[in-house]
Amino acid sequence: MHFDPPQPGEIFFVTSVTYRRRRFFVRPDRAVHLGAVIHFACRLKGFRVILYAILPDHFHLLVQRLPVSTAPRRLESRRGGRPDSESETLSTRRRRSSRRRSLFTIGQLMQSIKGNYSYQLPRGTFWKKSYHGRSIYSDLYYRRILRYVRFNAVKHGLPAAHQQPPFIWPADALRDEKSAETTGG
Repeated sequence: MHFDPPQPGEIFFVTSVTYRRRRFFVRPDRAVHLGAVIHFACRLKGFRVILYAILPDHFHLLVQRLPVSTAPRRLESRRGGRPDSESETLSTRRRRSSRRRSLFTIGQLMQSIKGNYSYQLPRGTFWKKSYHGRSIYSDLYYRRILRYVRFNAVKHGLPAAHQQPPFIWPADALRDEKSAETTGG
């Protein structure tokens, strides 16, 4: 799936599945590790984590694109950003610099999450190659996705442990949304 670089403030809902629906995330330590990878990759790629839910064979992620001014720059080259040779022109350096400042796509974010998590695992296929992503287009759809993600573990009949951290982050996401509805916010 391919998205153009999202605009600042744009919100995406993404789901990724393990290869052959392998039930890998039943242990809390694995969920803690995936959660840390999600937060790291989002910070690195210029996204804010709104909510995620980790189920035994997949995860749901709701992210928002940060403004360009707060998004991190792409990492410098291995040579510290120095010219590759003395003959490198100023225009080449400007092109390379502008690439480092460009926005990352959802595909690049997902590649970072999946790659960083599976890097420490034994060789072999861990994630399904594709992912499912949608742009959130209204407040009503946003609230519907929040509820869906928060109660997905209940829908799948998982124990209460899968309905709280580290499998759900943040723990109070739905509570905040309900209080906003009752106060009119």
